[in-house]
Amino acid sequence: MIGGACDATADPAKADAGTPRAGSGGHDPGDDPQIACTGILSWGVRLEVEAEQGGSCDGIEVTVTDGAYSERLMPIGCSFVGAGERAGTYAARLEGHGRALSISHIVVRPEVCHVITAVRHVRFTRACTDALQEGADAGIDTADRSAPPSDCVTEP
Repeated sequence: MIGGACDATADPAKADAGTPRAGSGGHDPGDDPQIACTGILSWGVRLEVEAEQGGSCDGIEVTVTDGAYSERLMPIGCSFVGAGERAGTYAARLEGHGRALSISHIVVRPEVCHVITAVRHVRFTRACTDALQEGADAGIDTADRSAPPSDCVTEP
């Protein structure tokens, strides 16, 4: 988890900073006087996107859902962040550059004060989107690491 002052303008290293939201997945410091939580916002989901041949991520949109909850992730270069302080099990959909890719089972777990950011590296290339679509058509879940090719969506 990365922390710091609230400045998420262009630096993904600062993408886990800010002010916590009320009703967050983290701990309410008022519950236990022995625990002092920081005012740092931890993003629930961070997707590091690798575009075709190292290209730009401009025009790529990422949306995550958890049940009825839906959020469009904020782009910071080729990092997409969101679901601040919100634990849950997410599905993500990347769209742009004439293709789409869906990822399932992104689990964000709560800690005492914040959430543990779920990070995925996504190769948003024609080869990966075509292969993952073929796997989805065949009923293979993207959370299954045997889905071809396995290096299209990875955890660091």
